[in-house]
Amino acid sequence: MGLDCTGITSPDCTGGRTISPLAVPVPLLPSQIAAAHRIYALTTQWQHTQRAFELLRERVPGFDLAACLLKVAAVNQLYGTNVYAVGRMAEHVAGIMAAPPDDLIDLVEMIACLPPAEGQKQTHRHWSFASKFAHFFVDDRIPIYDWYVWEMVRFHLGAGFIPGDPAKPYRSLAENLARLRSLFGITCSAGELDCYLWLAGVYREWQRKGLAAQINAEAKAMFENPTPEVKQALLEMAPPG
Repeated sequence: MGLDCTGITSPDCTGGRTISPLAVPVPLLPSQIAAAHRIYALTTQWQHTQRAFELLRERVPGFDLAACLLKVAAVNQLYGTNVYAVGRMAEHVAGIMAAPPDDLIDLVEMIACLPPAEGQKQTHRHWSFASKFAHFFVDDRIPIYDWYVWEMVRFHLGAGFIPGDPAKPYRSLAENLARLRSLFGITCSAGELDCYLWLAGVYREWQRKGLAAQINAEAKAMFENPTPEVKQALLEMAPPG
């Protein structure tokens, strides 16, 4: 299945299943994605974080152990992905990237499954970290795994969302992203779609919970005191309901 199974291009990632005729999907329009990017362009923290990853990718190419240590630490610190064994994760990633699989979903799943340390039995699965590391440093067509992204994909697909194998949540997300793209004819990049899904998900959480919402601080500040430009963009971005 190769690149198609990143949920980038092909509806064939549904495994032959079709969206239920009883599904009531919520349309996702290009104007909503564009509005999300207007909001993103006004941020400071996110812009600096993006630039930091670009600089690291340009100036520290490759995946030897030292490069992986820098990149693992950067993703974990700037995105708070809760990888506590940073050094061990760097060794794990370096080993995988010495002979990476062709299938990008397999790559993310392999990175996510950090083997247990000596004396431990449980394998920790870091889906968010693995997808972000691979997106920023391997191939920016790789979708990012995030709870808000997951919930917005489920929201837009309605009954057409197929959970898939609970042991492989990243593959399930990628397959459902493929359904989303196919259903609404979405052609933007993985990063652009992720920006909308994450920001719209965070905004819906803030709409539900207000000041009690535990969301990104920069996003919360924009929602609480929006400039006229942000206010208009939020109106255009927000899906109904």
